[in-house]
Amino acid sequence: MKINKIIILSFKRIKRNRKRNSLIILPIIFMMLFLLFVNMIQYSIQEYVKQIKNNIDLRTIDGIRYSDIDYEEKIQKLQHIEHIDGIIDMLERKIYADTYCEQINSDKSIIIAPTDNNICPEVIKGTKINNNYDYNIIIPSQIYVNSSLNYEFSTIVQEKQNINQLFINGENLLNQIIKINVKVKDKLVTQKSFKVVGVYDSNKYYDNETFYISKSIIKNINNEIGYIPQDSFIKIIVDKIENLQEVENDLQEYSLLSNSNIQEEAQKNNNTSSTINEINISSVMHISTETLSIIKKLCLFFLCSTLTIFIIFLITTNINRTYLSSVDFGILKTEGYTNKDIQKITIIENIILCTISILFSIIIFFILQEFINFIINFVIYKDTVSITMNNIREQLYYVMKIPQKLNIFNIFVTSLILNIFIIINTFFINKKILSKNIKDLLSI
Repeated sequence: MKINKIIILSFKRIKRNRKRNSLIILPIIFMMLFLLFVNMIQYSIQEYVKQIKNNIDLRTIDGIRYSDIDYEEKIQKLQHIEHIDGIIDMLERKIYADTYCEQINSDKSIIIAPTDNNICPEVIKGTKINNNYDYNIIIPSQIYVNSSLNYEFSTIVQEKQNINQLFINGENLLNQIIKINVKVKDKLVTQKSFKVVGVYDSNKYYDNETFYISKSIIKNINNEIGYIPQDSFIKIIVDKIENLQEVENDLQEYSLLSNSNIQEEAQKNNNTSSTINEINISSVMHISTETLSIIKKLCLFFLCSTLTIFIIFLITTNINRTYLSSVDFGILKTEGYTNKDIQKITIIENIILCTISILFSIIIFFILQEFINFIINFVIYKDTVSITMNNIREQLYYVMKIPQKLNIFNIFVTSLILNIFIIINTFFINKKILSKNIKDLLSI
């Protein structure tokens, strides 16, 4: 029998047996939806980790206390530890004051962060910062010019229709001189001029507010504005994210970073676990990689469990569906169709149903994803005075920074495996049913 006739018959059977086909369509849709969400979580976090590996804030370990007495001693210990790219004390951190850029034409504060040639973000135009006393600066490619989402979860300005008006193009300021105003308690303390030597991809680093300058310049400005840290901590910059655990172990070995001391300090101050993280005991990226490992194990467990249940359920429903189709098989045999022809018709029919189910799953997935994003955005930008709610919104904001991506290759492979399984399953079930004679088939 010609293949075009088989396909036409398959479509006719699908149209005629719509209710019966739900036995195979619904399980596939539910399983594919689960797999799509699991795939999105895994792939998105992997992409997020991969894209921001060079971000200074995510390759750091804090929590090393020092005083004027033991500062040099601790610096010497740190110099014996491998994989440390930089050491920054409290005065070399970001400027602890309100900072504004006149060229932005906005009253929004900007973040000034320390960097050097090794640890600054990769630039898309210009050059990186050299650790010298020149007043150079690296800026985002898209600069956020309205209220800071990091600290003020207010209603998004002009809604999403005018979202582009929230940003200015940082590349337009390349090689220009910009003026940074530094205020303390709303009083202008100093003004500095910087040459824009580089622009980094703010979309890649999910950062539209941070301007990077040499840490030595930051130290000078902090001294100038009279910033005196209440608690002195040393920040360690690790060369690669993969070496964070090794460096952290070495810090504990040299008694520079002690988990027991951290726990005692937290209990003494009656701090919660979230407050401990705010002290930056270990790097955000280190926490992220550990979380990623846990997510992978959980996803693998749920994936294996779901696939096992799905395979058992699909075999059962396919058997029931084929059993209900036994009379149709008997009718096809009376019309002169061979067992081989019937196998082809039912296999193609199930492949079509499987493909339709997968397409429906993808459509439903994107609809659900948009709905979830809408709810999360509503929660993030909803004004509230609840401290707990603000903490939840802050976490949701950082979750939304993770690119919600799907691995198309994984979806293709999953769909292919699913179709192969359907073909094999259908073939053996049909083989058993078709071994009966026409009279037995029609009498079922």
